[in-house]
Amino acid sequence: MTANLIVVAGPTASGKSALAVKLAQYFAGEVVNVDSVQLFRELSVGAGRLSQQEQGGVPHHMLDIRGPEEVTNVAWFIKEARQAIAEIQSRGKQIIVVAGTTLYLKGLLYGLAELPPGNEALRAELETLTTAELGKMLTSLDMESANRLHPNDRLRIIRAIEVARISEHKSEEFYTAHRRQESCFLSLNLVLCWERCALHSRIESRVRSMLSGGLVEEAKRVSERHGADGQWTKSVGYAECVQFLKGELPQDELLARILAKTRQLAKRQSTFWRNEPKKLGWNISPRGAQGYELDTPAGSISKGRGVVKPTRVHGISFEELCGRVQARLEEAFSQSEAWYLDADRL
Repeated sequence: MTANLIVVAGPTASGKSALAVKLAQYFAGEVVNVDSVQLFRELSVGAGRLSQQEQGGVPHHMLDIRGPEEVTNVAWFIKEARQAIAEIQSRGKQIIVVAGTTLYLKGLLYGLAELPPGNEALRAELETLTTAELGKMLTSLDMESANRLHPNDRLRIIRAIEVARISEHKSEEFYTAHRRQESCFLSLNLVLCWERCALHSRIESRVRSMLSGGLVEEAKRVSERHGADGQWTKSVGYAECVQFLKGELPQDELLARILAKTRQLAKRQSTFWRNEPKKLGWNISPRGAQGYELDTPAGSISKGRGVVKPTRVHGISFEELCGRVQARLEEAFSQSEAWYLDADRL
């Protein structure tokens, strides 16, 4: 186990990659990508990948290592990312992790929960049902998973039903037991937070820049070379472009659709970082009356659940952050930590 992982986290368009480069330059470190789209070659515009100049001479790992026609999963990612981390450690360099895909990050830090093996006959049976029918079935078997999963996430809904039917236990029971296990790495997680309106403005600027920078053309080129049904076509931005190229989405609706999907993604990511560190038992900062409040995407009104309080954050400069991180890394860790930061101040 190691205590020297610095994880830069937060919603999409929050500035994670740029901050990771600055931290790597300050701490003489190397960056490990934890973004499921940036793993693929030929995908740069829609993945928001930094250019070589923007990478500032900092070595980056887990980028451009899979072809668009290939499939990735959490188990494969864990193996590759841990190997990259071991190599960085062997050189005595600081490890800076950029956490875009939260599922991959949890796998990296904790490994995989030991769920029951799949059942091909049962899965074939479930595949014949509509997504709506699957959602109703999951609700009757495992309400917690039904509430946790997106109603259109057919793959994970089927898996949750499969687990419940085979084991007679809910998926959350396996995940809860897994959370209690000792983590494979201890990490200092720097969570970038933006006011909701500011983040939405950044998202719109980014999406417009991607479209003017050739997002549709990139999707067309990759789909012609590798097919339009690969794993990459399920990601936000590329999914909508593929729909447009197939004639399933009018051009005048493309921008609005990508914006809506990207905002939804940012909301899910913000919610993860608001709630999951507490569930995992991490040390949280700021606490109590420390810091101040931001109206982040995760602090919005949720139907049936009332109003979620704004996120409390630290308002510090980059120089102050580096000083605090340096001091913290010189001490022993007993568990991972999450620091919530006002990204606008950095």
